[in-house]
Amino acid sequence: MWTILLKKKFEEEELNLAMLQLKNPQLFKTLVSGDYSDIPEKYYLRIIHKAIKFMDIDMDTFNLYATTRNKYEGEINTEKTALPFWFSVDKKFLAFNIMLQLRDYRNIFHYLTEYLKGKKHISYCDYGCGSGSLSLALNARNEFEKMTFFDLDCYHSDFVKYYISSCKMNAKWFDILKEEETEQYDVVVCLDVLEHIEESYNTLVKLSKKVKKGGLLILKGAFEIDSYSHLPLASKNFYVDNNGPEFLSAHFMNIKKFYYPALLSGAFIKK
Repeated sequence: MWTILLKKKFEEEELNLAMLQLKNPQLFKTLVSGDYSDIPEKYYLRIIHKAIKFMDIDMDTFNLYATTRNKYEGEINTEKTALPFWFSVDKKFLAFNIMLQLRDYRNIFHYLTEYLKGKKHISYCDYGCGSGSLSLALNARNEFEKMTFFDLDCYHSDFVKYYISSCKMNAKWFDILKEEETEQYDVVVCLDVLEHIEESYNTLVKLSKKVKKGGLLILKGAFEIDSYSHLPLASKNFYVDNNGPEFLSAHFMNIKKFYYPALLSGAFIKK
C-alpha cells in the first residue's frame, strides 16, 4: 500500500520514477564505482572518504554500517527520553545518517545547486544538521561564503567539526541546546528535525527569524511518518496547538514541493 501511495505521489509531481531507484540500499555501490561525472557523486564521495578516515574504518565496514539502522532499546516519547538516544549514537549511526542524507536529499542537492547558480557571497545555515552530509556536499560544489551548523553535541557533530577543520572551511558549529546565535542567512535548511522537537511550532518561528527577507528556507518535517524517534507532542504542537502551515503561508511563499511522503516539505521564500 505504501509503495502505491509513494508511486502516486511521484506521478502527481511528474517526477521521473527512476528517482525511486535511489531508495535502493545498494546505493553505496553506485557511489563508489562507475562514472563520477554526474554532479553529486564526486562531492558525495568526498564526504564518504572523510567519514571513513574520521571513523578509522574501511569501506566494507562503512557499507555495512550505512545499511544497518541503529536499534535502541529505550522508550522515546519526549525530548527528555530522546536525549539518551542521541547522545549514544556511534559510528553505525553516523554512517547510516550519511547515506540517508546523500540518498534521500539528492533532489534537494540538485535543486539548491540550480538555485545558487550565479549567486555569490551566500550565507548558509543547516539547523539540526545530523552528519551535515547534504550541506557539506553542497559547499564542496558551491563554496558558500559562510556556513553555520546546529545540532546536539554528540558523535555525528564531532564528524561535522572534524570536516570543517580538516577542509579549512569558513564555517561554525553551534550546540542547538545552547544556541544564542542570532544571525540571518540567505539559505536555511531544516530537514527531518521538527518531528523530534516538542516545541516544533516555536522552532519554526525561530527558523523564520534566521532567514533574510527574500531568503530561502528548505523545510521537511515528516510528522505523519511513524518512527521510534518521532515525538507525538511535536505533531500536536505544530498542527493542533498551533497552525504551522498557516504561519508558513503568512511569512513565506512556497515555490517548490519536494518528493517525499512528508506533508511538510518544500522550498519557501521569505516575504
